[in-house]
Amino acid sequence: MKVTIIIPWIRKDKIDIAIAAAIRNAGVEVLVNAQEDRERIGCPKMVKAMVDYIPKDTDYVCFLGDDTIAAPNYIKIALDEMSVFPDNCGMIGFNDKSGRFGDGKTLANHWIAHIDLLPLLGGEFFHTGYVHSFCDNELQERLTAIGRYRYSESAIVMHDHPMITGGEWDDDYKRVYSEEVFNADKELFIQRKKNGWKKSSEMKILVCGNGPTVPKQLQGRTLEEFDKIVRINDWKSIEGFCNRCDVWVFYPHHHPQYKIQYEFDFTPYLNLAKEFWIVHGNTIEMATKIIGREPEEYLTDVDVMKARKEIISIPSTGVLALYLARKLYGKVYAAGFDFYTGKQDHYYDDVKHPLIRKGNIKRAHPLSPHDFDNELIWYKNCVKEGSIIEL
Repeated sequence: MKVTIIIPWIRKDKIDIAIAAAIRNAGVEVLVNAQEDRERIGCPKMVKAMVDYIPKDTDYVCFLGDDTIAAPNYIKIALDEMSVFPDNCGMIGFNDKSGRFGDGKTLANHWIAHIDLLPLLGGEFFHTGYVHSFCDNELQERLTAIGRYRYSESAIVMHDHPMITGGEWDDDYKRVYSEEVFNADKELFIQRKKNGWKKSSEMKILVCGNGPTVPKQLQGRTLEEFDKIVRINDWKSIEGFCNRCDVWVFYPHHHPQYKIQYEFDFTPYLNLAKEFWIVHGNTIEMATKIIGREPEEYLTDVDVMKARKEIISIPSTGVLALYLARKLYGKVYAAGFDFYTGKQDHYYDDVKHPLIRKGNIKRAHPLSPHDFDNELIWYKNCVKEGSIIEL
């Protein structure tokens, strides 16, 4: 059994102490690889780079920081506790005495892990999108969910960190815990957790319009292949079809309390959807009151103005839902976007409003100011370039 300890470092005054304690107190034979982060690329990227080049016969990887002081037998104890996992394949989080963070003491701040966990984590222990914070939160949550993480009370690694010791904050601590960097890491954590820890570009998103082709396009599909299914305004369930609604996109003015445009009951949609997106920037406050919380995603007024310029129209809610989904995920799937070219307006009724001319708009719905010719052109261009894939 071979254990390789990796220690990315930036503090010359601490690294020698960390290395000496890591070797002296391991309780088993170990190999230590310490590399300086000269470019300040951050802990997650350093860990990824160092793990990629560990000896091929390594069984366990141990991560320590340059501000750690390992206690006697910390690795021996952790390896003994590995027996709780099938094939001794798991991660043990060291007790680094950071209990003042509340539940933080159970996080994977410093750890030892079986190398075979890497494929379960997409090839990296710490996701390399983070600068510093929340990479341990993600690691702990993902491995806990599959029964491969355990926090050890007995395997102790002291963390000589100013948040714990009350010591001086050097420039590197100040940099990675600055409001800007910390908040960016936090937002990434929230987004990745919401996406099931996938990168946005890896997500498979289906946006369902309400056009009459929806039944034909969804026929025979379970839609389990999609990570999220987006529904729009007053969509209706269809018997015998998948009626998942992970995201609901709506125009707040349709709520009965406002009575600005045609209204419908929001209750079933609010109860069914997991996320809410708002695509009209000036309605976010209104939407927040309806939902009871801030929407998960939204287009700002600036975004909407860009969309208007790109589409050459006052875009409909459906098209703006596609626009936002493309912005978030790069590529999306679509069904039910017919732009009133069929024999009925929607898949759930037999109504057909005759389209009218409004100013320069050749094909406009009587109840809306949208230019469906221009929306259709934009949609077809997106399909041609591959950012929208039509079912």
